Amino acid sequence: MKSDRGLTLVEVMAALLIFTIVIGSIYLLLEHGTRVWHETSEETNLRNQANTAMAYIQKSLTQAQTPPNGENAVRVSSSRLEIRTAWESVTPPVVSDQIVFEFRPDSTNHSVTRLYRGTLKNPSGTAVSLEDTNFAGSAFALSGNRILIHLELKGPRGHVYRLDASARYLLGQ
Repeated sequence: MKSDRGLTLVEVMAALLIFTIVIGSIYLLLEHGTRVWHETSEETNLRNQANTAMAYIQKSLTQAQTPPNGENAVRVSSSRLEIRTAWESVTPPVVSDQIVFEFRPDSTNHSVTRLYRGTLKNPSGTAVSLEDTNFAGSAFALSGNRILIHLELKGPRGHVYRLDASARYLLGQ
């Protein structure tokens, strides 16, 4: 007859091995799920920020006003978009109101989106820094009556989201 005094060392070791494998598998699954959740969250955040910025730029372009002398109401450089929305009736016309979007590096070498409105002499506005998002690589270009917009957002975990669009503006038509 076998006595029921307990488990042998081999049985304890086998149980510990099985327990370790199960716990290790559960940990790996949880760790993977958490990593995927953070990546997806950051990608969604970048996409939402890019879509918001693009919509605001396109909406602002609808406010462009051509002066009486026919000067272009939109000025573009690689990191700056100026949309003239009102002119003083003097000769030559002087901008009385404009919307400016600007990508400029800050002290940490991240690109801050600056958005301000007002006259050339007295702009009012604010730096719009969207959380920990870096806009480095974003640019504007002008092609005929189209504004080419390239937004490149970099999140704090290193994800990059790119959004390219062109906005056509018809002035005086």
